[in-house]
Amino acid sequence: MVRQKAREEVFLLIFERLSLSERNEFSLENVLAIAGTQTQYVKAVYDIVDLKLEFFNRHLNKFALKFKLERFYKVDLSLLVLATVEIMFVDDVPDLVAVNEALELAKKYSSEKSNKFINGILGAVIDSKEKLLHLFNNPDEDVDEVVAEETSEGEEVVAVETASELKVKEKDKNNIKNEVRIWRAK
Repeated sequence: MVRQKAREEVFLLIFERLSLSERNEFSLENVLAIAGTQTQYVKAVYDIVDLKLEFFNRHLNKFALKFKLERFYKVDLSLLVLATVEIMFVDDVPDLVAVNEALELAKKYSSEKSNKFINGILGAVIDSKEKLLHLFNNPDEDVDEVVAEETSEGEEVVAVETASELKVKEKDKNNIKNEVRIWRAK
């Protein structure tokens, strides 16, 4: 199985997870059975989502201008969670590729307006990547404020303001990546 197909299968697993509010081992086993060389990718991404779904939901909700998480289409939320995990943790997927792949899946599975919504939120995720990684690793820290504004043309602009400067040292970033790699190997 190629990565693009594996990504679509993980997206469908995440969608199922959000719809059922629980992990479906049977579906996961079926996907892993056909994943071939992408087995590690499928398992690692899905396990991160399953373990930290509340983290992703909480932080993605902050980047939405006018919508509460409950109003997100489950398809869109599934794509946002998947792309956020790829942006934060999958080293061999460049950030813009993760965004582009999410947009391609949105064209196939979601509404026409979803691309703009998904693109805007994922842009904010990329801009806040270091902070999100820090908060992922340090869940007890204060959560940053997200300020959303509209331009005179009606375009949505999302700016992230921090309550205190978060400085993630190079060794912290490496520790996060090493912890995820060790976790993936287990």
